[in-house]
Amino acid sequence: MKERKKQKAGKNSINKKVEMINQALASTEIVPPCNLPLNEFEQELWNTFIGSRQPNDWNQAHLILLYNFVKTQSELLDERRIYETESSISSSERGTPIANPRSRIIADLSRLLVSQAKPLALDLSSTDIKTVKSQSKDYDEVKSKMAKKPNKLLA
Repeated sequence: MKERKKQKAGKNSINKKVEMINQALASTEIVPPCNLPLNEFEQELWNTFIGSRQPNDWNQAHLILLYNFVKTQSELLDERRIYETESSISSSERGTPIANPRSRIIADLSRLLVSQAKPLALDLSSTDIKTVKSQSKDYDEVKSKMAKKPNKLLA
C-alpha cells in the first residue's frame, strides 16, 4: 500500500493565515516621526502604546502626539522615582517646613499626561469607524455562511 504524500499547507489553511499574520506583525515596526530620539525605556513605552492599535490606524499626527505622550510619561516616572527617595516635607531657606515642590511637578505632569492621552484615544480600536465597519462586514460574512449550512443539531 502506498503512503500518502504530505500535503502542503494551502494559502487558506489556518496555520498559513496565522503565519502570515505573525510575519506582518513582526515586519511592521512603527518608528517615531522624523526619527525623533527615544531612550531605551521610552522605546519600551513607545512599543507598548503602538501595540494598542493596528499599524494602519496610526497616522503621522498621532505619532507626534504619542511621542510627546511617551516623553511626558517617562518624565513623570523619573520624577516619581526621585520623589520616593525624598521626604514629602522639605524646608525653605529660612528653615520653614514646606511641601516638597516635586509633588506639584508630579501633579502638573499627571494633568498634562491626561490631556495628552485624550486626543490619542488609545482605546480607539473598539470605536473607530473603520474597525467597526470591518468587524460588521466579517460578522455579516460569518452569519451568511452559517445561514447556508444546515443546522445538524436541529435535524
